[in-house]
Amino acid sequence: MTVNPTTTPTVSFSASTTTICSGAGATFTASALNAGATPTYQWKLNGGNVGTNSTTFATTTLINGDVVDVEVISSDACAAPTLATSGS
Repeated sequence: MTVNPTTTPTVSFSASTTTICSGAGATFTASALNAGATPTYQWKLNGGNVGTNSTTFATTTLINGDVVDVEVISSDACAAPTLATSGS
């Protein structure tokens, strides 16, 4: 028998630019650790679900004050908890 250690997933993201003009595009890329081989991603804009199950989220509709976050659900059998949020 093999006993694997418990893992804790984490997720963060980076933006394609630090200054975003109104109407211009921005792409966000998630980076997850301890999320298993096939994690699930959920992007959020101001708390609402946006994007698809992807490591990237692209938009041209951001306005000043918008908050982008990403959640990852780990596929690792030993993950506890299984959900991690970027918490920008």
